[in-house]
Amino acid sequence: MEYAQEYTKREKWTRVCLYSLLGLLLIMGQRLWFNPFIEDFANRPHCYQFAGLNGADYFWQLILVGIPVLVLIPMLFTLVPMAIRGLVQGRFPPEGEKVYKPTLVVRGAKAYVKPVLYLTITVACVLLIWWGHQQAAIMPALDSDKLDPALCQSDT
Repeated sequence: MEYAQEYTKREKWTRVCLYSLLGLLLIMGQRLWFNPFIEDFANRPHCYQFAGLNGADYFWQLILVGIPVLVLIPMLFTLVPMAIRGLVQGRFPPEGEKVYKPTLVVRGAKAYVKPVLYLTITVACVLLIWWGHQQAAIMPALDSDKLDPALCQSDT
C-alpha cells in the first residue's frame, strides 16, 4: 500500500491558520461590502458603471453570468489542474500532491472517479454560465423611465 505525501505538522498548522484567516476575511468582506453592494445594485442598477457600460443595461448578464464566473475562476486554478494530473498519472491523489491525513493512493479505475467528478463539476459550472447567458438574453430589459436619476445622488 502506498500513501500520499503528507504535510508536516508545521505546514498543516500554517495552512490551517492561513485558510482560517482568509475565510474570516472573506466572510467579513462579504457581509460588510459585497452584500450591501449587491442589494444597492439591485435597487439602483442605473447608478453603476462597469467598464463604461451602464449597470441597468447589463443587469441580467451581471447577475446570471457574472456570479457563476466568480465561482468558476477558483475552480479553474485548483480542481482542474489536480484532476488533469490525476487522469494523466492514473492515480489519485496525483504524485506531488500533499494531503493532511494519511491517504491511500488509489490506482486503476477507482483513481478516475474523483478527477472525472471534479471535471464534471467544472463543466456543469460552464454550462450554468452558458444557460445564464441564454436566460439573460430573453429577460425583460429594465425600464429606464422607471429608474429615477435622483436615486444616484449621494446623501452627503
